[in-house]
Amino acid sequence: MPTETKRVLIASDTHCGAVTGLTPKTFETRRDKWQSMRRKFWKEYCRIIDRLGKIDLLIFNGDAIDGPSNTREAGIGLLHSDRHIQCDMATECIQRVGADKIVMTRGTQFHTGDREDYEDIIAQRVGAVAISSREWVDVNGTIFDCKHKIGASSIPYGSYTAPAKSNINNMVWAEDGTQPRAQIFIRSHTHQFGFCGNSRFTAIVTPSLQGYSRYGSLNIERKIDWGLVWIDVKADGSFKPDWEIVTISEAKSKAVKI
Repeated sequence: MPTETKRVLIASDTHCGAVTGLTPKTFETRRDKWQSMRRKFWKEYCRIIDRLGKIDLLIFNGDAIDGPSNTREAGIGLLHSDRHIQCDMATECIQRVGADKIVMTRGTQFHTGDREDYEDIIAQRVGAVAISSREWVDVNGTIFDCKHKIGASSIPYGSYTAPAKSNINNMVWAEDGTQPRAQIFIRSHTHQFGFCGNSRFTAIVTPSLQGYSRYGSLNIERKIDWGLVWIDVKADGSFKPDWEIVTISEAKSKAVKI
């Protein structure tokens, strides 16, 4: 029987290598209009981690690197195009947490490799205990169902449908013992924080650790959230989620005065 509360930190979508991805100081090699945003992100990331103290488990839920150049951007969306350097960056980001244990899921193939799994390289470097497209994790008897990708919605109130559906699908699979019955569902991918549930389940769509890029600012209608989520799981399996969303002041738009 567990005797202590365990703190679980959940992070995703660092998109290391992108001009607005999470960038450790050692990889700041270029001055550009996104540099102040990158520096702020790294500072805020370190501040939150230091404030949280001991992390028993880090769940990194995909899209650790940004991958190859988007053909529509012709490379201008990347700070570092070499995916091995991107892996170095992501490794430093994950190790900065100092978690006792690490579980990872694989992200979007476009970013992390459609012919190879670059996140497996990162997992090996950081000593992750598990990595796959989907992981179930038992923390003091509470089951986490973790997967990177989930559907998005163009309407704000529609963003809760997909994570709630994950609960129902897991319930069906669990009836015949194919999947563990989960109490907490962790999804990412949309770069927009979401939280829903009831007495039987809690579903969280994690915020991103990447800011608006040139391509994203031109094409994304919905709001982007930047931050981290953590969950304290008590010895009896009861849990309390919490989070911090950081305002991206550098992304504020201004009207043109005429």
